[in-house]
Order: sequence, then structure tokens, then C-alpha cells
Amino acid sequence: MTKPHDVVIEWRRVVDNPNYDVSDTGLIRRSIRSQGAKGDRILAPWLNQDGYLRVNLRLGGKRTECRIHKAVMLAFIGPPPTGMQVNHINAIKTDNRLENLEYVTPQQNIKHSVELKLHAYGERNGNAVLNDFCVLFMRALFHRGVRMSDIAKSLGISCSITSGILNRKSWKHL
Repeated sequence: MTKPHDVVIEWRRVVDNPNYDVSDTGLIRRSIRSQGAKGDRILAPWLNQDGYLRVNLRLGGKRTECRIHKAVMLAFIGPPPTGMQVNHINAIKTDNRLENLEYVTPQQNIKHSVELKLHAYGERNGNAVLNDFCVLFMRALFHRGVRMSDIAKSLGISCSITSGILNRKSWKHL
């Protein structure tokens, strides 16, 4: 019987960089000793501006950034089918365990994030200048024959933003 502390971690080479290994738990380690660097050292990841974990890898004197979730999938599953991307099943971008990752289409990825309420649409978006009432009022005015440019001017927004709203390219949820 396995005890909780007897977890077995599987390691595989990072694709395109034989100096490093990636684990099925989302860890990356240097696999080969080199000048000033010890082998088997687990690298400290850092968060990029989008909230994904990355590490810096070196090969042939060049440094490259490695997205950990992509390294896990490439090493254990293989390259993504054309047009597919990695999805974090539990929506936690820092949870790079193999069991939490899958390849999905961009549409499936967006649908997943919407179902988990990860995107704030409309007036719930912190960058929104308008609210739901304004958008519905704009559409009502437009259907009554008010010109798009007049609606934009009265609200102090651009014609392109107004066009996107009236043509339902933005604020689609209303």
C-alpha cells in the first residue's frame, strides 16, 4: 500500500532542450551539470503577466523562456494537434500537473473559461466605460433611426466602439 509521501514523480526530457527534465507534476530541473550549475536542481519558476509559470532554460549559451504547462504537455502527450492549445482543467494557471492539462480548441478554451466565470463581461469588466442599460439604450436608439455617429458623440465614445456594440461584435451577452 502506498503512503501519501510515497508519490512517484515521472521525469522526461524537455522537448528541444536536453539539459532539462520536466515532471508530470509540473517541476523543471537541470538534468546535466554544467559550468557553475549543479545537476538535479529544481528551477524556481516565475509568473508572467498573464499568470502562467515560466522558467529560464539555457542551451548553447542562449537563454530561453519555457512555459511550464506547454513543456509538460510536449514531454508527456506530444505536440498539440493543429489549432489546439493547452487548457488548465481546474482553471488554476499555476497547477501544471499533467492530470490538470489537456489540449482543446481555442473555442473550447473560451467556453471553459466562460462556464467557470473567469471572464468578466459587460459592466462587470473593470475596464467597462458603459453599463448594460447604456448599451440596450444605444441599440434601441439605433433601431429607431438615430445615426450611429450621433449615438457615439452623445456618449463620448468612438464610432468604432459604437459600431461594435450595435453590430453585436461586443457586448454580445445582451
